[in-house]
Parts: sequence; C-alpha cells; structure tokens
Amino acid sequence: EQTTGLEQFRVGFAQPQGDTDERYEHADAVIDATGADVRHGGNRAFYSIDGDYIQMPFRHQFESPETYYETALHDLCHWSEKRVGFDRTQNSYDFAELVAEVGSCFLMGELGLPTTDNLDNHAAYLKNWLNGMEDPKFIFRAAAQASKAADFILSFSRTPEATPEPVGTPALV
Repeated sequence: EQTTGLEQFRVGFAQPQGDTDERYEHADAVIDATGADVRHGGNRAFYSIDGDYIQMPFRHQFESPETYYETALHDLCHWSEKRVGFDRTQNSYDFAELVAEVGSCFLMGELGLPTTDNLDNHAAYLKNWLNGMEDPKFIFRAAAQASKAADFILSFSRTPEATPEPVGTPALV
C-alpha cells in the first residue's frame, strides 16, 4: 500500500491471461442485452446495491466457464431485484440468496448451459439457505420470484414473435 508501480502484486489485482476460456456466446448475449453494468477484476463476485453494478473476477479465475456463468447469472438475478419489484426490506438476506441461486439454475437450464459437474455445489449452496428458513411455503415463493427474475433477464434478448395477419382482413396501406 505504501509503494507505487507494483500494482500487479496487490491482492485482488489479477489481470487477464488471454482469452483461452470457452465461452457461451448466447449466454454472453443474454447478459449483455440486459445493459447491466458488469465489471471484471478482483477476487470476489457480488452485486453492489448502492452502485448498481455486478463485480466479477476475470473469467480465467473460475474453475470452469460454467462456474463463471452460474456466478454471473446469480448476481444478475440480484441486479433484477429492484427492477421486478422484489423488496429486500420485506425479505430476508437468506431468501434473496435463495431466489438468486434458484434463478441462476433456471437461467442455466433455459440457456442450455451444462451444470452437471456443478450440481453438488448448487445443492450445498441451496441447502445452506434452506436450513435457515422456517416457513414451509418459502420454497414456492422463492421459485416464483426466481422465475420472475429469470423471465425479466431473458426478456431483453427475446425477439417478439411475428404475428400473422388475420385471414380475410384487408391490409391497411
């Protein structure tokens, strides 16, 4: 902290080592389409409520491309909270984390991204949050909120389906 010119040796100052990691372009397109402010660097992934941005480590810092996307989609679900009317003051931290994790799983499935290698991680993460819940209906509320977040995130990249002209109706010119 008391030196200059040695930034590359600071903790959390990881620099990209080239772009050799596999990417899922359709997942990147979904993330980009939201317009969310996604920043890369450091060693932690999180959504900043106050700054309204997602902080992600560089892709090469994740054990797999799938882990990168699982994490990015989890934090994108947090980003969607205030945009879909999810009130953090009315819901516990545990509930918000459960919603984000379930939402990430929904999005991974919708995007066709492989998760089989990481299902144990999801299960352990979800079990941790489930243990803290006392309301037997919370999982249904969490799934409904996660579905709402996933639909909102996907809405930015979905193209409206063309509606056919009704048969027998003259076209207006």
